[in-house]
Amino acid sequence: MRVDADGDLAPDLAESWEPDAQARTWTFRTREGVTFHDGRRLTAADAAYTLRHILDKATASPQAAVLAPLIDPKRLRTPDEHTLVVPPKTPNAEFPRLVTHYNC
Repeated sequence: MRVDADGDLAPDLAESWEPDAQARTWTFRTREGVTFHDGRRLTAADAAYTLRHILDKATASPQAAVLAPLIDPKRLRTPDEHTLVVPPKTPNAEFPRLVTHYNC
């Protein structure tokens, strides 16, 4: 996602996102037809990899301090090629906004 000119979340590589009723699980759908520079297609597994990489202490990402209290990387799921399921450690209605940060 990205933040648009009005400060609202807008689709980008994630074309949609939605929480369950208690914001205990967020489901993101990656945009189909997106390719990397080498022609490989973007999948939900790539998005999960990115979050895990940010959270890896060896990466030393500044965004890890924000996301680590919220996400257990072992609980990320990719039930299909374009779906990423993120179950935060505690309900968090602002989670999608946190991953718009440029360090993500």
